[in-house]
Amino acid sequence: MNLRVLLFVCLTSFLQAAPDAGSTEAVTLLESKPSSWPAFATLTKDFAAEYNGQEVVVKAGTRAVLLRIEQGRALLDTGRKGSHFIPIEFTDLLEETARPKVGDDAKQAANFVVMFANKIVLPGSRESIAYEDLQGTRAFALIYGDGSTTSNAQLARMDQLRSDWSAKLPGVVFVYLHTTESPELFTGAVDSLKHLPFFPFQFARGYKKALKYSVGSPTGCVLIGSDGQTLLNPFEIMSDDDIDSLMEQMQKALNRVISAPSPTEPAKK
Repeated sequence: MNLRVLLFVCLTSFLQAAPDAGSTEAVTLLESKPSSWPAFATLTKDFAAEYNGQEVVVKAGTRAVLLRIEQGRALLDTGRKGSHFIPIEFTDLLEETARPKVGDDAKQAANFVVMFANKIVLPGSRESIAYEDLQGTRAFALIYGDGSTTSNAQLARMDQLRSDWSAKLPGVVFVYLHTTESPELFTGAVDSLKHLPFFPFQFARGYKKALKYSVGSPTGCVLIGSDGQTLLNPFEIMSDDDIDSLMEQMQKALNRVISAPSPTEPAKK
């Protein structure tokens, strides 16, 4: 990011009004209830950001895909202007989640079940996994890899373990997400898969950019809930020992969700 763009984004962020205490309480509650997250959000204010080294302004009225909410911000995919963490106060999310919904307006399935339906491919047959087959999914384990020799060797071991992992973690869908811009490296990685589903090249490129997870090693894993919440932050895989411990880390992450107390509504004043 050049200095001019950096100053533009920082100045705009500084001028953004801080939420009041009541709004902060409502945002915290919303963040803790992923099942209430809508699939889309509409900006209610202009938002300045940086995208591909250029300053952009996402205009009020823009309808964007909600990817997740964390630390009081919504990660929104705006399309041609990229995905950005935007303060919830710049969106209609609080109003939208509070609005009663019935019939066709009600949420029919978890956000990422709908998003990933027909975009995950089975190895061998190369058939996509349909919406109906993702019903009941608790989480998606995204296996990041760059197609290097090291990464492919680790991927091959995880491919062998996939059936065992699925038995121990029912409701978790494991998916390979390629991280480079090279179709050749992508093909080399997925052609050897026997058990592990994967995102086709064009979808992998889009999801890597939009989801904004930073995996610092050639291979890694992120566990996300079916509505998009992060259950396990990027877990870097450097050795076979890391692969062995990944299962334990995923189990712990899922157990934390199960054992977490139900969020309560904010106290009325």
